[in-house]
Amino acid sequence: MFSVCPTELGGMIISKEYCSKPITDNTPVSILLPTIKEAGLCSYVLLDFLMRKQNDFLDKYLKEAHRKSGSISSVNPKEVTSAHLIGYDPQHDILPLVLANCQYSFEMGKGTKIEYDFAALERQLMDRFLFSKSRIEVGRVLMIDQMVYRTEFTDAEVFRKLSEKIPQENLSAAVKTQICGEIKTLPDICTSLDNLDITISFLKSTGGQPEKTLHEFMGNTLQMKTTIHSQKAQQACELRHAQSLWLLLSLQKSKKMIHNNQHTVSTFESVLKEFNEELPEEIMTEYRGYMKKLSIEKLNQLVEILHEYILLVVAVRQNPEDEDFIDTTNHKLGEWLPEYVDSMDNPLLDLAVLADFPKDILYKYSVHTWVCTYVMLREKQTGNYRRY
Repeated sequence: MFSVCPTELGGMIISKEYCSKPITDNTPVSILLPTIKEAGLCSYVLLDFLMRKQNDFLDKYLKEAHRKSGSISSVNPKEVTSAHLIGYDPQHDILPLVLANCQYSFEMGKGTKIEYDFAALERQLMDRFLFSKSRIEVGRVLMIDQMVYRTEFTDAEVFRKLSEKIPQENLSAAVKTQICGEIKTLPDICTSLDNLDITISFLKSTGGQPEKTLHEFMGNTLQMKTTIHSQKAQQACELRHAQSLWLLLSLQKSKKMIHNNQHTVSTFESVLKEFNEELPEEIMTEYRGYMKKLSIEKLNQLVEILHEYILLVVAVRQNPEDEDFIDTTNHKLGEWLPEYVDSMDNPLLDLAVLADFPKDILYKYSVHTWVCTYVMLREKQTGNYRRY
């Protein structure tokens, strides 16, 4: 049986998957970092429960002690410290109180006699561990600072705001190829992405001269010791290329992750698990047949546009309680992807390539579809075909 936890996105229920898993040394640390999605929801719900439980306990205490509710202070969840919380250490907190409220006497023939001042002990316990604590202003939802991952820091909304400040343009194919040739390791890609994330967060608010190089802005304005681990990117990438460079580095990161684990479907960290379902066998067979007909160049373009579409469209989170909420998991990728390509100023892919894209591939298969597409590209490039 599950209880619903109120969050900013409406009532959320922790998945049975997380409820039944023991926490071990191999458990991702994300389960301990509060968020309102996936593993982090465990910590969020626990905090919500404990804070509300403290409030209930204090209310019952005030009622039993016949004290006014206003006699207890209140604190915002973001300002809570250990001093506000009910808690004690038996050895360091309780034992000294007990010893301070007992008297020793010695009588000949009877030995040591110990008498406790229970009234004083009770009063001190209540004053120190209850009356001095605070009620936490939880409200309808728990307003706390949540863990924000890099993949959530740069999304479609951020790029929309960036484009309003600085019109964005695509990097040329030649420049992209050279950048990819210079950034080859996953650590260098991740470091470059982290630095670019910070840069974009500033640019979307401050704006800047489109022709100014990102390297100059990151080094001189933001005082970064390292910028992008590519000489070509430092020379050619300007503020107007921020989105294009981010998409390129994100694509390279995903490719590297596939190299490390050929069948992983956890490449897109910002995408909800609802879009990580594996393609059914019959659809997989149809899709492989479709991909085999594409040239390496067209397949490479499909890999790039699919990756971008998943990051900027599929990954966009919605509030289920909004009036205009739409469950996109069963949207057909083959119907919506062409519209996205058609809306681009300089499409990365010829629309004709998508004419035979399998109609039964839904949004919920998006991540696995991209993984399969990239694996097929690798197979064509190496000539090493294999079955899934």
